[in-house]
Amino acid sequence: MLDSIEPIHDPEVIHETPQAPPIAFGEIVRRHQADVRMVLSKWIQCPAAVDDIAQDVFVAAYKNLDRFDTQRSLKSWLIGIAKNKARLHLRSEARRRNHESSLHRQIQFWKAEELEGELFADENEQRKLTACLERLAPESKRLVETHYFDGRPLESIARESNRTGGSLRMMLMRIRKVLAKCIRGQNP
Repeated sequence: MLDSIEPIHDPEVIHETPQAPPIAFGEIVRRHQADVRMVLSKWIQCPAAVDDIAQDVFVAAYKNLDRFDTQRSLKSWLIGIAKNKARLHLRSEARRRNHESSLHRQIQFWKAEELEGELFADENEQRKLTACLERLAPESKRLVETHYFDGRPLESIARESNRTGGSLRMMLMRIRKVLAKCIRGQNP
């Protein structure tokens, strides 16, 4: 029974779409969603984002069907839209991550200023910290200065020193403990 039904080609579906949008365009989605998702998955790792962007691709295609040249391949047109949507998504994600990173650094800076105001209510404590910093091993002192005073991210320092970010975080935690003991007058 199904063999008697002749396949409808993409240009015919597009031609039908203005008269029966849900049915005809649903056929376009059914035919091409796997290809669109495959292309998006090459650049975007998150399956939920791939789903959302694929949906955006078909919405954009539906809204712009009047611009589609039926002499060309519908699949190629949809893939082109998918590539553009993926590029926009990746740029947006990069800006968001950069903004979050900047915001995180700013919050850390504000916390440090606030903490500095509480810790060094008197100049005596500040002198103690300076003296304790001078007593650190050269490598530890350099790490503290580079990360806290110069504001360099640990990942950047790790790359230059052939260490991991995790090992530097652990090192900083130990240094902070040593400095805290030193400031309280307990020899580290």
